[in-house]
Amino acid sequence: MNFKSLGRSLICLAAGFGGVSCTNLYQHCFDMGAEYSGVEVVQGSTGYRMGGKTYVMGRRATFRRVECDPPMLIGKPIPDRFCKIDGTEQELLYREVTHDGKLVSYAENSSWKHLPIPAGTPYVLPGEFTPAPTIDGERQLNARALYAYPLGVVAGVLVDAPLNALAVGVAGPLMVCSTPLMVVSAQQQQLPPPIE
Repeated sequence: MNFKSLGRSLICLAAGFGGVSCTNLYQHCFDMGAEYSGVEVVQGSTGYRMGGKTYVMGRRATFRRVECDPPMLIGKPIPDRFCKIDGTEQELLYREVTHDGKLVSYAENSSWKHLPIPAGTPYVLPGEFTPAPTIDGERQLNARALYAYPLGVVAGVLVDAPLNALAVGVAGPLMVCSTPLMVVSAQQQQLPPPIE
């Protein structure tokens, strides 16, 4: 029996089941029915000087979450990603930034606010400043929530739960079983060939 190929097959199968354990389809369905208020930087290469401080311009808009970590994901969480909904742009706002000649970042404890910036002096920032949108509003349901939330429940029950249960029930034992097989395979490779 070829323990090496069997061990590799079990590890690949366990990795496949481990990958599906991170399914998050129900959350994507729920997110179709929700919106968030936030601010996105516009003209990321232009700064405005006013009162001895530097500001960037942003525009308030409505956003939809397009990616988030599964709640059971182990490791460093990745920030949620949001996409602006076209046609929802609102007022212009400004936020203080700092820069060291190359890197531009939001000033500590700064927030988006209304300022009489047209009186400020525009200038080119040392680098393009394109941070992720600042989401500062609560989750608001939209009309799509009427079908998105029931669809999310169905996806959670029929897709996510079975795949996660299968991954936990199968991937763990497969990993445990494949480890001794790989050790036996490695020992067999180290044995000298039989003498005839």
